[in-house]
Amino acid sequence: MAKESKSRYAILGVLSHRGELSGYDIKQFLLERACYFWAESESQIYPSLKRLMAEELVTCREDAHGARARKLYKITESGLIALQAWLKAPSIKYQIRDELILKLFFGCHVEPAIMIEHLQAARRREIEFLYLVNRALDNNIDHCLEGMPQHEYVRAVARGGQRCTQATIEWLDETIASLQRLEKKTHLN
Repeated sequence: MAKESKSRYAILGVLSHRGELSGYDIKQFLLERACYFWAESESQIYPSLKRLMAEELVTCREDAHGARARKLYKITESGLIALQAWLKAPSIKYQIRDELILKLFFGCHVEPAIMIEHLQAARRREIEFLYLVNRALDNNIDHCLEGMPQHEYVRAVARGGQRCTQATIEWLDETIASLQRLEKKTHLN
């Protein structure tokens, strides 16, 4: 049996929150609001939308307003039921696929300075991301979602992202310091 794609549930979830959206709008929503825990490429979104339409979990209509026509997708009642069934099912094992961690695991095959550069670049990205999460927690989430059913859930996800990012920055600092000590030892020998 083929492994079920979770892309379908990300798309159904976005449509359940936002109503009618284009494939591009779905991608942007995920990129802007879910990038630290979920990523979908256009090559995943459009085939998934096609399958969801075939299963009658979403509908599609042409919107001719604007410079060019676009397809707008909307979740159906069956789509909402499928989303709810998935939400009720237990989650499968959490898996990490992180290129930086993989490189670090095999990092002994290059000079420590190379790994330090990678880690410092990652730290800069994490600092930028933490700034965005903190800003969202300070302003946007409460202001935009107050009183809405998803408010506490979105806040919990943002707080989880904040805590994970803070822990990642702390780990990066420790690892950079450790590799800098290793680099000094290597130069002394």
